Parts: sequence; C-alpha cells; structure tokens
Amino acid sequence: MVSRKTVHILIVGIFCLSVLFSIGFSTIKGRALGYQTRDYPFFLQFYAKVFDHRAEPRFTLNPHGSNFLGYLGVEATDNFHRQLHFSPVSYAFGIIFALSKSPLLIFGAIAGVFFLPLLYLDLACGETGQRKNMALLLALLYAAYPSAFPAASYDLRPYILLGPLFACAMIAVHYQRPFLEQLLFFNLLFCVREEALILGAGILTYFVLRNYSEKRWVKRALILGLFWLTWALVIQKYYGWASFATMPGTNPVVLYVLEFVYVKTAQFKLFCISALICLVVVWYGMKREPLWFKKTFQVAGYLLVCLPLWWQLRYEIQEYIKAQQPDSVWAIFEHVVISPRFHLYFIVFFLLFILLWDFAGSRIYRTGLICMMLVCIVFSMVFHYSVPQATVKELLPHYNENQPTASIVFDVRKSTNKYRSHILCDYATYQAFFDYENVYVFDRLPWYIIEGEQRFYPDNKPVLEGLLRNKIEFIIVTKHTMLKIKPLLRSMSLKPQHAYGNDRFEIIRLPNQ
Repeated sequence: MVSRKTVHILIVGIFCLSVLFSIGFSTIKGRALGYQTRDYPFFLQFYAKVFDHRAEPRFTLNPHGSNFLGYLGVEATDNFHRQLHFSPVSYAFGIIFALSKSPLLIFGAIAGVFFLPLLYLDLACGETGQRKNMALLLALLYAAYPSAFPAASYDLRPYILLGPLFACAMIAVHYQRPFLEQLLFFNLLFCVREEALILGAGILTYFVLRNYSEKRWVKRALILGLFWLTWALVIQKYYGWASFATMPGTNPVVLYVLEFVYVKTAQFKLFCISALICLVVVWYGMKREPLWFKKTFQVAGYLLVCLPLWWQLRYEIQEYIKAQQPDSVWAIFEHVVISPRFHLYFIVFFLLFILLWDFAGSRIYRTGLICMMLVCIVFSMVFHYSVPQATVKELLPHYNENQPTASIVFDVRKSTNKYRSHILCDYATYQAFFDYENVYVFDRLPWYIIEGEQRFYPDNKPVLEGLLRNKIEFIIVTKHTMLKIKPLLRSMSLKPQHAYGNDRFEIIRLPNQ
C-alpha cells in the first residue's frame, strides 16, 4: 500500500501539473484564436476595462442571452455593469488583469480554483490511510476526465467555477471541517453566479442531514440559512435594478415556486403527502438503526438536492437534440462527457464517490468502490483516444497548427494602439482585440453605435460605410468574411493602402489615420 506521505506528494503533483498544463493549454488556445467568438472576448473585455480609468465603460459587442432565473435580454446596453449573470468574481478577475495587463494570470487563477478540490480533499481526508487512497484515485479521475481541461479553459466564464467551489463546500460539510471553512466556500459559491441559489440550498440541506446529531448544529444551520437569504436578497435587488425582461411563458424561479404551491394544488398535495411518509419512515429508521440510517439518509438527501441539476441536464440534452439531431444515444452521451458545459454534472458524480466511501467500512465494499473508480479512470483515458474530437488529444495539435496563421493578427495588435486605433474585425478575429476602445465586429456593431436588430449585417451597412470611409484603419477578418467586405469597398470606391494575408486571414490597411 502507498504511504500517506507519498499519496500526499502525488496529489500535490497532480494538482501542480494540471494547473500548469491548463495554463499552457489556455494560452495556446488564445494564441490560435480558438476561443468561443463572442463569450470569451465579452468576459475578457470586462476584466480588462473595469479598472482601467482610460477605457470607456462600454462593450464593443453586446451578446443576447438568458439565465436560469428566467431573465433574458441584451447585456450591458445602457450600463457596463448591467449583465445577465450575477458574478461578483468578475471584479476579482478585473483586479488580476489590472495588475498583470494580460489574461495569463486569470488563466492561472481559474485553473487553480478549478483543480482546488484535489488539494482540499487531500487536506480533509487527514491522515486516514484508506481515505488518502480514495483521494488519490479521485484526483486521477478528476484530472483524466475528458472535459476537465476544456472546462478549465472554457472562455473565462465564471460559470465553470461553480462546480469546483460546490465540491469544496460539500467536502467541507461532509468531513466536518472547521465551520469558518464551510462558511467560506458556501459564500464564495455565491460570488460566481446566480445558480448558487440552487447549489447553496443543496449544501444547506446536506449540512442539516450531516450534522443534526451534533452540538450547535441548529445555530450553525441558521447562520448558513441567514447567509443564503442575504445572498438571495442581494441577487433579487440586483435583477430589480438591472430590469431585464423575463422569458415568455416562464417566471423567475421564486415566482415559479409560488405558482407551483398556489396553482398546482394537486401536485403540491401529492408532494406533501410523500414528504410526510418519508419523514415517518426516517423517524422509524432512526430509532431502529440510527447510524446506518443516518448515512443512508445523507446519500439519499444528496441525490434529492441534486434533482434541479438533473432537470437542467434533461433540458440541456433536449436542446442539444433539437439543434444537432444526433443519430444515436451514444452520440448524446459523447456530447455530455466531452462538453465543458456539462462538467458540473461530473462534479455531482465525483462527490457521490466521496459520500459512498463513508457509507460502510467493510473491506469488500470499499474494494468494490476502488474498482469502480479505476474503471472510471480507465474509461476516461480510453475515451480520449476512442472519441478524440473536442478532447485535449485532438484540440492541442489543432491549436498548435493554427498558431502560425493567427500570428499575423497579433502582429497588427502590436503595431496599433488600443485606445486610439480603429479596427474592423469579424467574430473570429475579435478576440485578439478584446480591450480595444474602437473595435467593430463586421456582423454585429456595438449597441452604443446602433441599437436593436439594426446592428446586425446587412442592416448595419449604412453605418459600416460611414466607419469605413472615415475611421477604420485596419480590416482584419477571415477569408470568408472578406468575400462580403471587398464588394462593399468597391461600391464605395475605397482603395486599400496595403493588403496581405494567409490561408485563414486577410488584412487590409485603409488610408484613414
């Protein structure tokens, strides 16, 4: 059996290698212009501008979106801070960018938090030999899972930190770490996104199930509950200030719950009867087999509080089927395993192993769990080779191959000024100029220049013509977009001062200075 010290060293090694590889992977992806063409520059532009006193507090591309509370609309149309997602952590990333003037440290910060559950689980397991072995296997599984590194470089979205911080909070509660640690991770979760309302309620529920027989559990549960209510009030006030519309046919979550209680009375009565029966069974079981039943109740309670996530997963899969029309169940499964968007559901599975480990102490039981973990690790490794698309094995060579062709875009960045130069780009090249004051996306002009649907091409042609004639210095787009721009330039009798390119991109210099 591997010694505890060796296990600790191996886990720290896995953590360090994972973080370093993630930073390298994210950097290569950025140099290859491989990020999502709208979300990555949107988030990075906020981080770059929020504490830059020379920058105008406005976005140069305003995405349209929605959130799980039922709000939707175009982001930051009249206020730089009016966004669809409640993410205070974005301001922390803004401080990091202000200090480093580069996304590199943000890559490192996200990777560090993303792989933090590995270190925290190692710490929480203490010196217990068998738990240490479990922690090592779970660290290997966490790092080997197909969507791990793509998720850690998922367009700098704060959303991706929900899973790791949820894992740390659950580990803190499960292993009854000092209450300040539990409180820290519980509150950090709410700094990421509004989905923390659901995850935080699950953590609070599991805290009660885990600690109801301990001293001071009521006081501590009330403290957690008070923090949850405080965050709920802050989020409610934020969306009241932001004044987004709600999705047709839906209501924000709180209103939906009230509707469920007061309108769908038959379903609510059935729910109450079922809950009452469960409470009677729990009370009877606690009297007969208190320890076994307590552990059973904890695992069942964890699965129960994760139900909203399973409902969301079902919705996401339905949307994927509508959009992509996969030809088999296996294709759907591949998508769920590979996609960074679904990594949160792996965290739920990851935590289930931790809970089940303490369910029973028999050697046969734990040997079976170890075998299951090993099977999952082997499956993850094989998956990288059998289904390479969108995994690190396929993406890393792809980004390496695209770096040389993307270099001419970054060369223009080096020779221009982000506060004064005027750049016309397309979705593919926009991410290279995320912090420029006067960058315009050909297919979607900024809201501050033209509002509503008129900002999209071809409705934005009159405004585009004015920009091209009077302001634009460089046009930097893909060859496909250039097929639409060249006829526009000819119709305006605009002659390029200089033109060059490669097999991906074309660059035109106009006489505007």
